[in-house]
Amino acid sequence: MIQVHSPHFITAQTEQFTIDILGGVDIQQVDRMICTLRISYKDYPPMRSTLDLYNDNQTDKLIRTICDKWELQLLDVSKTVHTFITEIEKYKLERLKYPKQVAPEFELSEQQAKNARQFLKSKNLLSKLTKALNEIGILGEDENAIILFLSLCSHKFSNPFSVICLAKSGIGKSYLLQKLSECMPLNTYSFHTRISANSLYYFDNHQINNKALFIEDLEWTKQMLQPLSTLQTQGRLINTRATKNKDGMMHSTTFEVTGNLCLLACAYPDKNYESLPLPFLTVHLNHSHSQDLAIMDYQRKVCAGLINKEEIKHLQQLLKGVVASLEPIQVVNPFAPLIELPEDVAHPRKSLLLLLNFIEVITYFFQQQQRTEQVNEETGEVNVCLLYTSPSPRDRG
Repeated sequence: MIQVHSPHFITAQTEQFTIDILGGVDIQQVDRMICTLRISYKDYPPMRSTLDLYNDNQTDKLIRTICDKWELQLLDVSKTVHTFITEIEKYKLERLKYPKQVAPEFELSEQQAKNARQFLKSKNLLSKLTKALNEIGILGEDENAIILFLSLCSHKFSNPFSVICLAKSGIGKSYLLQKLSECMPLNTYSFHTRISANSLYYFDNHQINNKALFIEDLEWTKQMLQPLSTLQTQGRLINTRATKNKDGMMHSTTFEVTGNLCLLACAYPDKNYESLPLPFLTVHLNHSHSQDLAIMDYQRKVCAGLINKEEIKHLQQLLKGVVASLEPIQVVNPFAPLIELPEDVAHPRKSLLLLLNFIEVITYFFQQQQRTEQVNEETGEVNVCLLYTSPSPRDRG
């Protein structure tokens, strides 16, 4: 009886009518079913009506209008319309049960997992990572690229790390985020050119929890930054607002979003981000003349076919495997009580938390370095100990 041409165009063929649903059925509103109908009968011009099929008054009015317009029996039309509503309701409930296909997870082959472990166990890990990022096209941003990549790796960590990149227009902020996203496994990030402040409250939990959130153009408003900061520090957003039910009565509706936020965003440096106590690290991208020359030289090589694109794809797959192979371990820093900040540091509380968080993220990334396991005989719990030392100047490249 129902033919679904697309989610936005559905046709129902009955004994008397052909009913087209223009715009589809909104499955998000469970307590109402507002549809735009185009009803055709024989060779007469079709009639169109927008109504809530769960509203008896509107449905009865539709039935009587059809009867008057085409001189049909009330009982026959009523039976046809209510049968149609039942079929549409079945379709809607089925869509609610299976709303969409789940994106496939990134699966490591045995060889990919082996290559990723060998990479993470490399003696000069940071220098190899810097070289790989350079070869995929991220040039002149070695330190920033390492910080951003470690931040991305922390999306599965219990305390993810977020970064805001500051640069003027035309520097390549979007290019940098695009290149980094190409190193992320499937279904581990979501990429947005821009998002509004209100949209944060309507994210599904699976869209941001333990995933990297890319924003090319971060909106500089209190309404945007405040919910992002709350989600970063508290792990959830709760918004309660007044809405109307189908009878027009006001009532309160609460929307809650939970998740560990790993944010990578870009913004213009004319806004004074660093003076605000935001729970994000801010980094300035390189906009020197030498950086312009290096980028233009790389662009010429790409156009001339001098860049091996297959090698780039191979490195991207390697880095995807590196990110996917990291285990969600717990990091304990026994040296944290020894850390002291200079007295002239702005926002010392925020700065200390960022520093401690970044130390944890570095340790999380170096989890395969000099790794030993200790078993607690009383609880049976396995503790992983990392004998990690600060990278030497040679390792930092």
